[in-house]
Amino acid sequence: NSTLFFDFSQSLYGFYPTDNAAYLEQWEEEGHTFLRTALIHISSKEYMGIGIPLSDLSHINDSDAITLRLRVMSGLDTADIRLLLSGEKDGCEIVLDGTATVACGEWVDVTFPLNAFAKKALSSGSMKIWTRFDSGANEELYLDVDTVTLHTARETGILSIVLLILLAIALVSSLVSLYVFTVFRRRKNRSA
Repeated sequence: NSTLFFDFSQSLYGFYPTDNAAYLEQWEEEGHTFLRTALIHISSKEYMGIGIPLSDLSHINDSDAITLRLRVMSGLDTADIRLLLSGEKDGCEIVLDGTATVACGEWVDVTFPLNAFAKKALSSGSMKIWTRFDSGANEELYLDVDTVTLHTARETGILSIVLLILLAIALVSSLVSLYVFTVFRRRKNRSA
């Protein structure tokens, strides 16, 4: 089961440029609208990107995974993507820190598991989507984000179990019907 958490063709939702990002805006390209962030490359060790405060983490608390549909525009082959989710529980900060390597210049889906993080029943927090790569400081660099989607496997698991039970009942019913039909036919043949 998937739920769109952020669809940047609709809004920027309060996202803001974070470390080493000059600005962000809704950008349209070939009839497709998404969030574009202009990045300022300082060094290959520095992350650049966007963030948003999250006052309600209930959607995340009920999810098993999160998928970012994004594209890194750079003259390089690959870039690192980093997702930082933080929340608070009983006065303590809980952090999910995930990284992945993606191909530059292509729209890709990057999925991070939320199982341990989401089960903490966190209150307010924040999300940051960052990128990092080796590149020249004079090159135009962008982080484009199309959507953020939350996935829940629990409902699908329950549905699968129910379907398996119904299938088993149907199979047993069919076998019983076949047995009864066979017994009836044998008796009819014997009496004839």
